[in-house]
Amino acid sequence: MGSRVRSQRLLASSLVCAGVISLVSVLSMATGCGGASGAGAIAGPIVFTGSKVTTLAVASPLPLSMMPSGDRLNAGVDWVVTCGGNPITGSVVNGACGTLAPIHTADGAITVYTAPSIVPIGTAITITATVTSNPSQSSSLTLTIVPRAIAVSFTTPLPTSLNVNQTLPITALVTNDPTAAGVIWTATCGSPACGSFNPPEAAGTIYTSPSVVPVGGTVTITATSLTDTTSSASATLTIASPNSGNPITVSISPPSAYVQTTGSAHTVPFTALVSNDPGDAGVDWTISCGAANCGGVNPSHSASGTPVTYSAPSTVPGGGSVTITATSITDATISATATANIVTANHRHPLRPTSGNARNRRSRDAQRQRGL
Repeated sequence: MGSRVRSQRLLASSLVCAGVISLVSVLSMATGCGGASGAGAIAGPIVFTGSKVTTLAVASPLPLSMMPSGDRLNAGVDWVVTCGGNPITGSVVNGACGTLAPIHTADGAITVYTAPSIVPIGTAITITATVTSNPSQSSSLTLTIVPRAIAVSFTTPLPTSLNVNQTLPITALVTNDPTAAGVIWTATCGSPACGSFNPPEAAGTIYTSPSVVPVGGTVTITATSLTDTTSSASATLTIASPNSGNPITVSISPPSAYVQTTGSAHTVPFTALVSNDPGDAGVDWTISCGAANCGGVNPSHSASGTPVTYSAPSTVPGGGSVTITATSITDATISATATANIVTANHRHPLRPTSGNARNRRSRDAQRQRGL
């Protein structure tokens, strides 16, 4: 009887080592069968497939892997993710902390973590990779989940040019804005007046171009997110005069003059003539020179053909001249210049040109005096 029991025990042991009994039983008896044990396996670090990150935008994927060392069973890695929960429901399941696919991998194989669609409570998630054959060994990493960056764009491309006083409907598209706050519209240019928007804060607006062509001839239109002012979209338009076939021209008379720092010749009139100006707006006058005091023009704005008075400075500026500019108000890209040569009161240079007839008369008088 005892011999038969010993024989049955030997048979059972041989069946176990042959793999007939379940894998769990084999693992528990492996040492007795001379097999391998996973107790010595050590977790390696969690490795990023791409660049290492500490933040991840909502709904973004992130490939990860972990290679244990000493895992003689090659039993693989188990993956879990935890967090503070969904900010609305408080749930920590059903993707509230994100998902891992697959949740079990072979040693060193890749799993893909996908961030939740909503930033979780506390903003952080923790991913843990555990050695399957030795659950006491694991590695973890923590990521901060952030909203996707807000983006602003125009629903349709803006035209490259627009006439003065022309309207243009524009619509901006804002994505990833959790507050749906919309945009604010602005226009910039080289002049104080760059056009207007109605309404100034809305996804859709109507832009009205300025009544005159700005300095530089262009306007930049910008839609800026109200939620994130670092996110915007811009387009630059050329502002044109409607009579582009007959462009505006400006000329100044006289083109140059001598003006004294003091005395009766201290002032001189200049007249600007503007042609093809649909607005008949006239010109603005400005002066420049190599000194702080360049004199003055009065008035600083005049209609076409109306003279203004230039008054010289009390001292001769650097370079000895002043540049006088008349700029079209309708189209600030169109202008003309004249030169005022500044001289002292005792300067002998003729302040007014001498006519040819006067020069001839003086020549004949001189000849008579010499008896020629």
